[in-house]
Amino acid sequence: MNREELFEYFPESWYPLCLSDEIGKNEVKTIKAFSSEIVCYRNQDGKAAIIKQYCPHMGTNLSNAKVTSKGLECPFHLRTFDTHGKCLGMYQHDKIPANAHTQSLSVVEKFGIIFVYFGNEPKFEFPKFSRLENQEEYRSSFVANYNLNTPYQSLLFNGFDTHHLGCIHSRVVSDNPIFKVENDYLLTAEYSMKVLPNTFYDKIVGLINTKENHVRLECWGGNFLIITLKDTKDNILITSLPISRNKSRIFLTSMSTPVGAIKGLFQSFRLKISTILGVEFLKPDIRIINDMKPEIRGLYNELDPGVVSFWQYWDKLPRNPDFQKSFLF
Repeated sequence: MNREELFEYFPESWYPLCLSDEIGKNEVKTIKAFSSEIVCYRNQDGKAAIIKQYCPHMGTNLSNAKVTSKGLECPFHLRTFDTHGKCLGMYQHDKIPANAHTQSLSVVEKFGIIFVYFGNEPKFEFPKFSRLENQEEYRSSFVANYNLNTPYQSLLFNGFDTHHLGCIHSRVVSDNPIFKVENDYLLTAEYSMKVLPNTFYDKIVGLINTKENHVRLECWGGNFLIITLKDTKDNILITSLPISRNKSRIFLTSMSTPVGAIKGLFQSFRLKISTILGVEFLKPDIRIINDMKPEIRGLYNELDPGVVSFWQYWDKLPRNPDFQKSFLF
């Protein structure tokens, strides 16, 4: 693809769509995403579903549909769709034609966030978190989230910019950080960084962690960043939703394998503190990248090896223009 097409078509990946508590049971909501709008609803069992905004029959906007015991009911001709977009029934008509069904997206709801896979079928599983012994059993903190006037990739490639850690974060990064493309969807980084106690925040971090820590970053699908510090028990997740080409919404939370009730109280507090510290660490970045227009022509291999690696990886992520055009328009 040419440069324009790379930014027009979004990589096939898992994306955060919204917070879980933003959509109640039996509620239908239109969400701006992927330079368009999609419909999210919860059925009467509480399961979240994402379907194409317009009914395949006559193009009725399903944002105005209602949730019934059978599924989502189109307000025009009362066709009902399940969470997979399958048409279950038609008004006064028993035979359902093949073209009555609509498109849906795969959904995973975890950590207080509704995630969708933007593509026909997931090409890779929902990312695993190394600090979770069982991926279905976890304790997580609240979810911090912000809207930004910047492309969704900005905060993610920022995580691979080791050069800026010294410029605005008082961190000294060890020589020769390692950046590696593990597969078509996964880019990793490993390095050690020393915390300079220049601020009150850094002194608090020094009390919680060691003054030098080994960092591992795992970026899935270009927008799903899992951060692991050697001396902590938690994973930190930073993930981003493209609202439009120059607008995005970021989500940050922490999670860990749950422990017993008494230890769990301390664990919940620790996870909350981890998320608060993560937000405080990112605040300078958030202020700077807001209204940012990423530029790749000014990169230097010597200073920006991580950012160069990110863009090379992001450019090669699989995209499906036919799916995107079909689902969004």
